[in-house]
Amino acid sequence: MANWISYALLAGGFAMILFAAYSVYLVYTPLLWVDQWMFIQELAANHGHYSAALLWKQHNDHRIPLPKLFYLADLYLFHGRNLFLLVTIFTLQLLHLVWLAVIFRRMGELRGSAWRTAAALAAVCLFAMRQSENFWFGSDLPMVLPYLCATIALSSLGFVYQRLRAGEHYSQPLLMAWIAAVAASLSLSNGLLLWPMLILLMLVWRMPARVVAATAALAALVIGLWRIGYAMPLSTPALSSVPLLVRYLLVLYGSSWSCVSEAFGMVIAAIAIPTAAVAYLWVLLKRRTDAFAVVMLSIAAFALGSTTLTAIGRIGMGVEQARADRYQTAAMLFWCVLFVLVIRTAARTKMPSAWLLPVQAAMASVLFLAAQLAPPVADGARIHGRKMREVALALEAGVDDASSIMYVLVPPYQADDVLLLAGFLREHQWSIFRATQSYPLGRNLRRFYRLVAPVACKGSLDSVSGIANYRWPGFRFTGWAYDIAAGTVPQAVVLSDATGRIIGVGATGFLRPDIPASVPFIQRRDTGYIGYIPGDLEAEQAAAYAILADGVSACPLTIQPARLNLASALVSSPEPTGLSRDLTLSPQTPVIQMESLGGVSLAGKMEPIPINADGQPTLAGWIVDPRLQSGRAADLTVDGVPLAAQYGYDRPDVAQWLHAAGRCGFQAILPKLSRGPHTVAIRLISADQDLYYQSTPLKILVR
Repeated sequence: MANWISYALLAGGFAMILFAAYSVYLVYTPLLWVDQWMFIQELAANHGHYSAALLWKQHNDHRIPLPKLFYLADLYLFHGRNLFLLVTIFTLQLLHLVWLAVIFRRMGELRGSAWRTAAALAAVCLFAMRQSENFWFGSDLPMVLPYLCATIALSSLGFVYQRLRAGEHYSQPLLMAWIAAVAASLSLSNGLLLWPMLILLMLVWRMPARVVAATAALAALVIGLWRIGYAMPLSTPALSSVPLLVRYLLVLYGSSWSCVSEAFGMVIAAIAIPTAAVAYLWVLLKRRTDAFAVVMLSIAAFALGSTTLTAIGRIGMGVEQARADRYQTAAMLFWCVLFVLVIRTAARTKMPSAWLLPVQAAMASVLFLAAQLAPPVADGARIHGRKMREVALALEAGVDDASSIMYVLVPPYQADDVLLLAGFLREHQWSIFRATQSYPLGRNLRRFYRLVAPVACKGSLDSVSGIANYRWPGFRFTGWAYDIAAGTVPQAVVLSDATGRIIGVGATGFLRPDIPASVPFIQRRDTGYIGYIPGDLEAEQAAAYAILADGVSACPLTIQPARLNLASALVSSPEPTGLSRDLTLSPQTPVIQMESLGGVSLAGKMEPIPINADGQPTLAGWIVDPRLQSGRAADLTVDGVPLAAQYGYDRPDVAQWLHAAGRCGFQAILPKLSRGPHTVAIRLISADQDLYYQSTPLKILVR
């Protein structure tokens, strides 16, 4: 019985791998995601050259030179299409699975149904739907790589121990352990935990002094180099945060069981974590000759240590962060090795099948419940894919639709930053600009498409709304369309002006669940379209056409052209003159003091600050970068529009108070503004003019 169930579980593990691959297919897009934009920002600021210093540069709390090399390879060898990174992540997890399966057989001596059950468990854990995001985003390579390296390093050391006991050569697995530990250290800060763990195991296993000394020297070299120029986090949790830290970890490990119940998972985690810690100490002290148990519990300890460091760094963002998919790679590895030890214990009893059956039954039940998550995970993948397509449309059109664009980046970054970086990608034909389907914007519709009768399609142009921006204005349009002849959605939707010039392009395939309910013969829910009209192609009116499945037929969707409110895309602001208009924002905040406005001190003033409509007051103060150094210049921004300010006034009082650069004073004359609320801020252009730092906006009220 246990034998047949093990084959069924192995099939279930294989199905989990296939579903993970299917979800990647659903979600795939060449568009960059969050951390990748920060990487592109560094590359763009360095004019397309990525130096060794940038490779080694700190990324948040980490150094990730190894993942950065993969990012560079994706850009320069595979045109930044993300496919290389996603395939790499999937391949690394497959390699992790194969490595664990080999360990289970060679070191754990699992055979038959026990080995198949353990291998199935590893497949389910490594490709679990709870860590879907790590398969979806190329930027999440650092969330996967260190755990594979940890498994390789710790198990290789286990093989070193076994070879030492057998009197065999051990240089090959020892070298493998060292290489894996170095790779982990260069992938994420958590990888540094491997070094003390390796040295501890060497001492427990009483390895030759030269091996311990060489490992300690290599560890000192790696950690020493790693710490050069490293900036510690601004704050660490106080003792009073320990209960919150414990809850964070319980939620993180408990959410692995969300297919059953997170509350149930938290109870299991509350039992498993201290039990694993006690078992690890006991094995190290009493059962150190059991190399398999030592290695499995060491992997669990590494996972637990890594997530503890994550909790310390992220606890300030709230416990909700603990439920993030990206942290589940460590949690799932923890659960995997613990339950493999349970399987091994069952397999070593006098009646292995009798003891293995309950374990298999429990695993089959969890696998069945996990399968219920497949539809919502697939829906989530489709939703994410559509959102990414929407962002890509705005970037391709060059329209500052901030509500859409900010889906791929987080504050304090702004949509303007993404559009600037998108221009850099366009220049190099990377990412979405590598293989963009070309439509003849600005050309006459009839020169490229054959007009057909309206009976060939059905749909409407539902909305055309203006997007005001001083640099990237335009219009966003939405609606729905259906190709009646082909029985599918059209290839695209285009808008033309009164002369027939194509002024906007929309992509199809967006959800419109209301259409099947209102138009019975249409059963598809993805008949929606979204598109943009760039600001330089705007017109007073627009007619919509569906580009049918044959790619050459254009079918009218509107009887009467829609009128565009051109004023809604206009910005009543002065011409931007600041240097920061061509730079992107640094996530770090400057040190600044806005001291006076119009000669009146701002100390103790409540916002918004009132000013007269006929006045042009001067905003004065001082500003330095986060390292307390002067910048190259400063800009005043009014409602996001950068205007040149005067900067570099000598401020010896600031230099003495902060031990900062003295020439950091600024003065900025506000332009005449319309009555109503406005925001102003000061931007400091960095000394090498590669980015800018922005102050917290000051609210003013023009009366």
